[in-house]
Amino acid sequence: NGGQAMLNETGPLGNRPLQNTVQDVVIKQLIEYGAHLDAVNSCGHTVYDTINIFAPHLLPECTVDRLSCISARTVAVGNICYQSMDLPPRIKSFISLHDRNTQDYILRNEIHFIGD
Repeated sequence: NGGQAMLNETGPLGNRPLQNTVQDVVIKQLIEYGAHLDAVNSCGHTVYDTINIFAPHLLPECTVDRLSCISARTVAVGNICYQSMDLPPRIKSFISLHDRNTQDYILRNEIHFIGD
């Protein structure tokens, strides 16, 4: 849904909302609303990595990767050219959440447009 997509959008420096906040209450709400904990930023750091450094007490006690996330990371890490495949846009978008190269590309384009 649209709200869930907003939870995982990239912002400054390719970070996601959970990587840009230090307020416990905001972190809790974003997790409750379904923010994707293994989405990567342009540096390849996951939301989980960031929270684990700054607010580990807020992480769910047991996090189990979904098969869809494991599959998406496998495609991303394996450098499979999924963007040129005939896949539904939502699948490409989901894989890109786990793909550092895509997030880095988005960041480079944002910086380019800012400088214009």
